[in-house]
Amino acid sequence: MLKTKKIKVLVIDDNFGISFLMRKALELKNYEVEILNSFRNVNEIKEISPNIIFLDISIGKKNGLTISRELKNNTLTKNIPIVMLTGEANTKELAKEAGASDHILKPFGLIRLYKIVEKYTKKV
Repeated sequence: MLKTKKIKVLVIDDNFGISFLMRKALELKNYEVEILNSFRNVNEIKEISPNIIFLDISIGKKNGLTISRELKNNTLTKNIPIVMLTGEANTKELAKEAGASDHILKPFGLIRLYKIVEKYTKKV
């Protein structure tokens, strides 16, 4: 019997409620989910080896846009799709400038969440 590899989703968000909701919703679709409430370094991300990253724009001392640029400028993580999580409607262009593949506005619907994961991981 062929064993299929689970898609691994990394959520980097310091809001416990959002992280909890995303974990439960994504696990319902059989995704493997890792949660980080802060960003330490690129090696930590490479060790997790996610297929997609959801990254809060407003997180800790480094904002998500800076973290996105750092990940996209590193050969170990540059090919991982990053989706910015934001409560601000005017961040679409900022996310794009930071190298993010997409963005999702908080609060978000589960259908939108699932479609984004499918869109960026369908070749996995």
